[in-house]
Amino acid sequence: MKWLPVLNANALKILGTFLMGAVLCAVVGFALGFSYGTGQSVATLIKPKESIPVPTTIVANSLDTVTTVLDEQPKVAYQEGYNCVDFAWSAMRALQWKGQMSAIVRLGFEDGSGHTVLVVPTSDKGYQFIEPQTGQVIHPEVGAKYNNMTVANMTILEFTWQPFDIFLLDPNYGLHGWDDPK
Repeated sequence: MKWLPVLNANALKILGTFLMGAVLCAVVGFALGFSYGTGQSVATLIKPKESIPVPTTIVANSLDTVTTVLDEQPKVAYQEGYNCVDFAWSAMRALQWKGQMSAIVRLGFEDGSGHTVLVVPTSDKGYQFIEPQTGQVIHPEVGAKYNNMTVANMTILEFTWQPFDIFLLDPNYGLHGWDDPK
């Protein structure tokens, strides 16, 4: 019977060490997974980034209203011929039909590839970036990771009317890639 208290003390030390190690691994695993999946630091969960206030001249809905409109959109599978640009375009149209301003933003990555998301002015949270494929609020920044890729630049898609003769002179007009200046 003398060995029972010693065994219990040793067993408790081993169990305590194991539990502390398991908790540490869980916390580090969550932090790494969160960073990998969102491109943000876990610190954003503790102290959210400050938002830029929306000018009072812009009519904006609450973030909840915006996400509700996006949640009501039919879900289409990501596929050849329907990609992130189509998701962003569809989401932007849905919001604008409800009177909510929004714009398509291209996240340009260091490797030259890109991804499109929305930026939406909200009445309660300022300007918010939204991943149109999931409806989640995201916080992309130049130099930070998004989907495990470093964001090199962020640009807003702008539509302008061009003279028809430009099209006639260049039959490939409008068919150029993201980074082509034409």
